[in-house]
Amino acid sequence: MRAAARRLLLLAAAALPASRCLSLPPTRQTLVLDGAELAYYAGRLLARPGGPDPVPDVTPRARRKRDRAGTVRLAAASPDGELRLDGGRVLGTADRVIGLVAEAGPGDGTVSVGGAELRRDSLAVLPPSLSDADAVSTASACLLGVHCAVDTNSTNNRVVVAGGGDRAAFLAAAHASLGREAFLVTSRPRWSLPRSLPRSVEVVPPSVGTMGLPFASYVGRFDALVDTLGDEIGLGRSADAKDGFDALIQNGPFIARLREEHGCESYVSTVTRSQQIVSRRGVLRARGAVARYQEECESNAGLFRTLPPPDSFGATLQRLLDGGVVCRSGANEAGPHAEKEALVRGWSLGDSAEAKTWPRAGSARYGFPEVDISIGKSPVKAAPATDPAASADAATAPRRPQRPKVRVVSPHVTPIGSVADLERLIVGPKRRCVLLVTSGSCRRCHRLRPQFNRIARAHAEGSDGEKEEDGVVFAQADTSGPRGRQLARVLDADRVPSVVVFRDGRRVPTGAGASSSVVVGRRSLERLPRLAGALAGPTASRIDVEALLSGTAPSGERAFRRCGRADELRCGCVGRCALVVSDAFSRCRLDCSCTDRCVLGVV
Repeated sequence: MRAAARRLLLLAAAALPASRCLSLPPTRQTLVLDGAELAYYAGRLLARPGGPDPVPDVTPRARRKRDRAGTVRLAAASPDGELRLDGGRVLGTADRVIGLVAEAGPGDGTVSVGGAELRRDSLAVLPPSLSDADAVSTASACLLGVHCAVDTNSTNNRVVVAGGGDRAAFLAAAHASLGREAFLVTSRPRWSLPRSLPRSVEVVPPSVGTMGLPFASYVGRFDALVDTLGDEIGLGRSADAKDGFDALIQNGPFIARLREEHGCESYVSTVTRSQQIVSRRGVLRARGAVARYQEECESNAGLFRTLPPPDSFGATLQRLLDGGVVCRSGANEAGPHAEKEALVRGWSLGDSAEAKTWPRAGSARYGFPEVDISIGKSPVKAAPATDPAASADAATAPRRPQRPKVRVVSPHVTPIGSVADLERLIVGPKRRCVLLVTSGSCRRCHRLRPQFNRIARAHAEGSDGEKEEDGVVFAQADTSGPRGRQLARVLDADRVPSVVVFRDGRRVPTGAGASSSVVVGRRSLERLPRLAGALAGPTASRIDVEALLSGTAPSGERAFRRCGRADELRCGCVGRCALVVSDAFSRCRLDCSCTDRCVLGVV
């Protein structure tokens, strides 16, 4: 009823002239942040620990309940008189503004609007057709996922949003309206995406292309990764808002991986506590618990910790409102948000289903860096209690020096350590490559590495000692660790040691057709020069990798009949050459006079 009455007042105000415009009362609403959204907001903005506590000291149980969520207050109001903004724009009583409430009261950087004390750098002018409820919903949605997600010193101007729901679509559209290149990563079909998603947002699946590249490798370098489905770092498990800042520092491997491979300095999760309850208990069993939790938060919103507001929030919000990017007011299990004084975000069935069906690679969702995370737990197990004297003797006993492990890297072999290296060195430049897939725990791989290095060196130097420039690259991929497991998934290599062949940046299928890797041994590696020669030939797209490495490649006239090119041969070497590769002469080293008369590229 209150929302309907406010709409009627807005319509009446629009119909009257400016001199007789109705003055609407201010709309105040408290945004309650919880779950991972609270932890990441605190981790990025709560850089002032030890400040004044807005709530008096209470019992430990009440303090734990208070620290479970944080609040940011918003207000939409009309100026009492003439109001001049920082940009020089002058507003009157007919205008409507929205901003963050200054909790400290009047002071520098604040302005009184309609009886509400607002921060001057957070003010944004509302369009006449936009309701206060939609304005508050838009401001709350872009607070963390848009304004606080990207650092001011970012250089890539790219943002990735994970999820296909309404919230994810709004965040991607908001970043696109701010002039950034936005990518929406979702496992949902395109027809099920929100219609409000603009065409400037590129929609990609978690696994891109025929090679199954992770979406992060497909995008390349980006500034921020906004996750609406999960919490890969696990900060949402912390119960205190202040713990978010410390936990973000302690769990640096995830951010370090993003920074090293993609230049990403920011990862934020917008997962709420309601989404966490549904993920933990299931959709059917969590409905009652979610409704009780939301009602408790809405009734006790004044007891939660007050979070510090961000700087220059109004400029970001104003650009979204001017561009028509609006997040419509929704509802949770306790009712519509427009009729409440506290806004507690709920959960979405589509987001929960997408989070469950997202493809996984090890312990992480596919496309995200896989790291070992543990908040509040020591990664090193405590040693058992022993006798102090024995411990002292063991500490003072001389230790046998260990020889450092030295790994020799051949200059003729290109190391591939991650999917990003594969994209940068092989797929992107469209190279022809013979890739040996190994593992650090494979003894057979260790024995084959020197042989592979010698073959690569011999291929690079040539048979006559002169360097050959045929465009074929010898590379080695290690599938150890989280990066290696992701790389093995992309290469479709389930066994090691194996060989994967690339032609013009694309994998060449094996003779079996299903897999792209062939398990090799010492005898198979001896046939790699023959494979490299076939790869450098003009008909490399039709080579039989498995037949070449196993020594069962068809020879002579039978091979040319299969490819239909027997009529192009003008010499009699078909029946005598044992080095014919599948369908063409390539790098034939037979001691005969056919090299002068063959028109199929015999060297």
